[in-house]
Amino acid sequence: MAGKACSPATGRSVAGRPRVPRDHRRGYCYLFSAICPDDAAAVMDISAAVPDGRHAPAVFDGAGWHRSWARLTPDAAPANQGHVHVRKLSGIGISAPNGNLTIRTHGIPGPKGPVLMKPTLCIMPLGQTPRNDWLEPIQEIVGDGVEVIQHGCLDGLSHEEILELDQRPDDHMLVTALPAAGGRRVSFAKRHVLDLMQENLKVAAAKGADMVAVCCSEKWPVCYTFDGQWIEVFSVMHDMVTGMGYNGKGVVFYHVEGQKQATIDRWTDVEDQDFVYLADGRSDEEHEVIMRELEKVGYSYAVLDCFGFSPELRDRIQVRLGIPAYLPLTSLACAVRAAYTG
Repeated sequence: MAGKACSPATGRSVAGRPRVPRDHRRGYCYLFSAICPDDAAAVMDISAAVPDGRHAPAVFDGAGWHRSWARLTPDAAPANQGHVHVRKLSGIGISAPNGNLTIRTHGIPGPKGPVLMKPTLCIMPLGQTPRNDWLEPIQEIVGDGVEVIQHGCLDGLSHEEILELDQRPDDHMLVTALPAAGGRRVSFAKRHVLDLMQENLKVAAAKGADMVAVCCSEKWPVCYTFDGQWIEVFSVMHDMVTGMGYNGKGVVFYHVEGQKQATIDRWTDVEDQDFVYLADGRSDEEHEVIMRELEKVGYSYAVLDCFGFSPELRDRIQVRLGIPAYLPLTSLACAVRAAYTG
């Protein structure tokens, strides 16, 4: 629906959309055409005419494509036909590469309507892969309806190169374990991850990712180019907790000493929470002391606010305190399963 704008001269409302800045950095050409929905040759012709280094978004509008969309699936498209991006105007998009041709489909026809194609979730650990200790439980939860792959934010860097990343007094530091370094923990500035993020998203897209989730309960700026879903794990877990409507006090566990204030800031909109430092590496005796103190308060729920917390620790807290406990890993997996798995 068109909005209303005000005339600069009179201040009166005029019909039409508001004026917006125009992007003069690139050249654009729009072509409108009617093609037969029973023949995908037109898409191939468009693709073949697009030279290397150029991109052609193809937007299809019309009911004919609803019943003939299977003809535009990647299996029906020859490879090396230039670069074309196919999209219908409605529905959820699942991308699949085939040579130089990328088809954007929204589902294939089924006996009871469109059937969603199998999407791919790329989990992106802060450090390096493989992190099969995360991938395997996520894959088990999401089921066969979603493929889970992995790519690390610092993949390609050696242990020594990671240790040499510069640090500033005002840096927000992140901590993660490096499997390739025997599980040793390293700390580095968040800005280094942000600097590498766009390139990592390109790698994830090249691997066929439709969704990307950085394995961290930090908040992340959505200022990158990625033709898919960017899942912020913290937002998923936060909305799960607040949406459940607990009346009592909650306890939020943070994993790294020195990050208490950052954790408080993330949960500042949720009232009546205590914040407790808890690490997987603590002895059973230390955990028992903490659990006894927590039992005295009588919390209604617990949040393990770090992707590094294990499902086993979450289970121990649930049993020991007798309250629901939220884990970033399972929150992410359950949300994806709810969206994509029948």
